[in-house]
Formats: sequence, structure tokens, C-alpha cells
Amino acid sequence: MKAHIALTALAAVAITACGGGDADTGLERSTVTTQEGSYGNYGYSPDGSRMAFIRWDGQKEEIWTANPDGSDAVRVASTVDVETVDWSPDGQTLAYMAVGDDPPDLFTVPARGGAEPTRLTTTSTVEVAPRFSPDGSQLLFVSNREGGNFNLWRMPAAGGPAVRLTTGEGGQNGLWSPDGTGLAVESCAGGKCALSLLTLDGGAEQPLTTEGFEYLEEWSPDGSELLFTSRRAGLRDIWAVPAGGGEPRQLTNDIRDEWRPRYSPDGQWVAFHAERGGQDDVWVVAASGGEPLRVTNDPAEEFGLEWTPGGDGLTFGYSEQVNQIYVVPTDGGDPRQVTFGNDDNVAGAISPDGQLIAFQSERGGGEDIYVVPVAGGEPRGVATSAVDEYSPQWSPDGTKLLFLSTAGGVEGIWVIPAEGGERVRVSPEGANATDAQWSPDGTMIAFWSDAGGGVGKTMVAPATGGEARVVADLDNAAPTSWSPDGRSLLLVSTNVPGDRTLGVYRVPVDGGSPSFVTSDFATVFPARWSPDGSKIGLQAYADGHWDLYVMDADGSNVVRLTDDPANDINMHWSADGSTIFFQTNRNGTWDIAAIPAEGGEIRWVAASPMIDSPSDIAEDGSLIVYTGTPMYNSLVTVNVTPLLEGDQE
Repeated sequence: MKAHIALTALAAVAITACGGGDADTGLERSTVTTQEGSYGNYGYSPDGSRMAFIRWDGQKEEIWTANPDGSDAVRVASTVDVETVDWSPDGQTLAYMAVGDDPPDLFTVPARGGAEPTRLTTTSTVEVAPRFSPDGSQLLFVSNREGGNFNLWRMPAAGGPAVRLTTGEGGQNGLWSPDGTGLAVESCAGGKCALSLLTLDGGAEQPLTTEGFEYLEEWSPDGSELLFTSRRAGLRDIWAVPAGGGEPRQLTNDIRDEWRPRYSPDGQWVAFHAERGGQDDVWVVAASGGEPLRVTNDPAEEFGLEWTPGGDGLTFGYSEQVNQIYVVPTDGGDPRQVTFGNDDNVAGAISPDGQLIAFQSERGGGEDIYVVPVAGGEPRGVATSAVDEYSPQWSPDGTKLLFLSTAGGVEGIWVIPAEGGERVRVSPEGANATDAQWSPDGTMIAFWSDAGGGVGKTMVAPATGGEARVVADLDNAAPTSWSPDGRSLLLVSTNVPGDRTLGVYRVPVDGGSPSFVTSDFATVFPARWSPDGSKIGLQAYADGHWDLYVMDADGSNVVRLTDDPANDINMHWSADGSTIFFQTNRNGTWDIAAIPAEGGEIRWVAASPMIDSPSDIAEDGSLIVYTGTPMYNSLVTVNVTPLLEGDQE
């Protein structure tokens, strides 16, 4: 389970190391940060003498550098929102992306501070993910400054004209080769991502993978191969491919996700995160392949991962706080915690009668579905097995639960009686399926699936199981909302005209041509019908942030509800259609707010504890269910030398 970890308030940055050990693996653990707060986006300087990380002070994020043990911490920059901090090869400068009142732009700042940041870009488009070239003279970055699609660009590290390197029709990501002569490129379009090698001497781009579900991770230290994660076998596994082309090889193979692989400095080992055993832990595997070795074994959330410069340890974020389910009145008031314990409980859904909450929990070792009374009490298991089961949704009559499961080695959609019992598979066997939506009468379920091969499509199938059929021939289309009369679906698809990334179509469920309803937006996700079917609410990306809009059901009479430099997302209609509830980071944390559906002043509904997302709203409109987490974490380093040398007792 990947919990939403936000960068939260740091009481102070005078930090020291303290000793300890991993509870079950016996490896020595040092906690780098001891003050209450949160840290993220960290990394070591090229010579290993400093580390950079981000601090959140309640209003803005700050970039700090410190010694590897946390001492001698220096604040070097502060902004509203910052990502992708990258060290220059000489360790003197940091490059980063920052968001203020303008769209994301690129900056550099001395790694020891003492000077104002230098702004490198001033466009009205998005500029993200800066990375220094190996010789420090250039910056690679991602931008949509031409054509609306995200492509790779480079510019002088000191600032100057930028040169476009790729011309893809979807999204692009890239990494410099260690010798600086080329780029590893991840190209995504139509719901598929593949890897290629681009030389900077004008040579042709060389494909490295063709399966369509590959995501670029890291070069090997010697530049001979690339690590990537792939869903070609179902869930995410870790693979490597020769940089000169050749057959990819699989390093890990498990029925649960594995992600963020990182080579050791000598290239002999690969560290990664995995859900093996039903919880997030850190593992290592020989770069040549073999049986993975476990580094951590505890129920805490662990995120991010970097090798220490000497290769004797692994540094990662660590949070002993777990997610819990809360309810809060829609008219405001004190949130009330519904689930408890030391295991993650997330994705709550309230029953139509408002009496029960279904949620996913790790309390049984893996991810399973439980039900608990809204008033509180002991949860009972509904869907529990050796595979992961998650994202429950109640049927409209409250007698059944829809959920996702990894049974069969792929992500599929299942239905089970709310009291427990025999489950039924709804999505096609052997195919991935997500984004499930009950029809209003509970007889059908719409979902995204790759059952037809290639890019995914929106399909519908009987809720009792049976043949699934494609609703519309649109690439990578996922359903987001049934019309209240059950005759139409709103779909979000990458198959959109013009310079757009995601758009919304309205599609008759029983056949007919889809109609494009969001012509004025470059990126929309998701879109939801109002309870009476007369309006469509959506979140769209414009002016460098996400905002909320309402329009008539045919796409006309668009009204912009919010326009703030922060992001307003995860919208839900109230039961009577008069109000839209949403999640916003205007105050630096992810809070829940409400706004009249015709526009007006927002009001705050819930601001504490830390809100991951508003999951559901009671049918009578009285309560909002959400997942919350306390607001701090730490950075820790685990000494892996005994593990790698086989000296563990």
C-alpha cells in the first residue's frame, strides 16, 4: 500500500543521529532526523559530503542541505511548492522546480545558501524535473512549452535558450547517460509507456522496450544497462535492459508491486521497495539476479530510497504513523476516528443507509476488505485471502461490495455479498482492470481493462459476472461517472483532438457514437454527473494548477468554480447537487472544503488530522468519509553490510 505522504511541519532542523536496529532483520539503523516534522525529495551530493532534503513549515516548502548525519543543516531556498532537487556534479549548486503564483519554473541556488535563487525559465507553461548533465554544463528538463505535450528539452545550466530534444505526442521522461552522450527516454502515449535511447549527436532514437507498460528508473553506474519497472507480467516488477539494445531480463517476480529500484554505487546490488509479505519494506537483490534479501520488516510506511555514497547503507523515509478512517459532518465540526490499531486502514466507502463503512486494511498481513459501523466498533472481514483486495465500493442497494483483487496475478474486479460469502469475478480473466463504477440500478459495472490487448478500453459487464463488452473504441478510456438514468457514461480518454492530454467523452452505454464534451481544456480528470444529471462537474489543469468547473451536461455554459495557485482536486457532489466538496492544499496541507455548485465562497469542512483524500459522502449528505494520517516522518539509514556480506546471525 502506498500511503499519501505529505511534507509537513518541521519544528527545527538541528538534527543528529541516534543508534538503533531494525526490529526483525537485526540490521543496525540510524535515525538521521529526530525533530518532529516531515522530510522528502532527498539525495546525496556527488562526493557524499552533504545531503539535500525538503522541509515543510506549514505554509511553504524549504530546501535544506546537511551533513549525512543531519548536522550542520542550512536552509538554501523556500517556495510554495518544490520538487526534483538535483545536485550539480561539483556539489556546489542545486537545481529544482518551484511553483509560486506562476506555473512551475526552474531555478538554481548555491548548495550552501547565501544567495537568492536564480530563475532559469519564465514561460507560461510547465517546466519540471531538472537534471544536470554529467559535466554540469547543461540541464535536462520536461516541458509542454510547444504543442501542449510534455517533451524533453535541454538548456545551459547558467540559463539561456532551450533546445527541444524529443517530439513525442504524449508524456516524456529522461535521464542523462553517465557519459553525457545520450539520454534514456521514457515515452508515454495512448496509455502505453516504452523506453528508448537517444544519442545527442543527431543519431536515430533506438527502441529498447516495446511492451508498453515500462517506466524508466535508473542507469547502471557503468552505463551498460538501465533499470525499469514493468507491468508486462501483471503488477510492477523490476527489469534491466542493455543500454545498447537487447533482451530485457527480469530481476524480481512477485504477485505484489515492487518499485523504486536503485543500483548500489559499485553496480553489484539493486535496492527496491516491495509489498512482499503484505507490507511496504526495503529489499536488495544482486544486480545479476537471484533471491532478494530483506532489509526491513515492520509495518511502518517506507518511501524514497537512496544508497549511502559508500554503498554500505540505505537511506529512506520512514513513518510509524498509519492511515485511519475518519468521518466529519458535511456542515463542519470535529472529525471522528472510526478505525484504530497499528495497521493501515484506507479507502473508506459509506453504505447507502449510512450505517457502515467498507475499507481496506493490512491488519491481516495483506490488503483485505473489512466493514465497520459508522458509530464505531470492531471491524469484520468481508473479503480476506492470500492475495491483495482493495478499493471497496457499495452496490446501490447496499447488499454487495465491489473490490479490486490481484487474484490470478492481474488486477481484476470482483463482487462479494456485503455479509461475506462467495465472490464473483466481473472483469475478464487474465486481463488487468481498474476504475470500476456501479450502474445506478446495480445491475452493471463499468471499468477500464486491457482485455482487448494494446491500450485499455472502457468495458461494461453484468455485476453477477458474464461477458464484458467494449463501450466505445477510445484509447486508454476509463469511466468516471454513470448518468443518473444509467443510459450514459462519462469517460476520460487520451484519445482526444488537438493539443490535449486527457479529455471527457459522453458515451451511450447501449451503443452509439461518443461525444467530446470538454473542448476548452488541455487536461481533465475526472468528471462527474450531478445527482439530477443536468450538470457535469470536473477538475481541469489550467494556468499551472488544478481547478474545479461545472458545465451543462452537453458541455456548454462552463462555470469556473475555483481559481487559486494551489490545487483543488477530488470533487464530490452533495446529495442534493447544491454543493461540491473537494480537497485543496491552499493552506499547505490537504484539507477538505466545500463550494456552492453555482459558484461562490468556499467554506472549510475538515483540516485535521492530515487528510489523504475524501473517499465518499453519505447518501443523505450528512457525513464525509476520508483517510487521515498524522503529520510527521523521519529519515533513517540502515547498515546493509552484514546482509550483503552474509554475516547476519
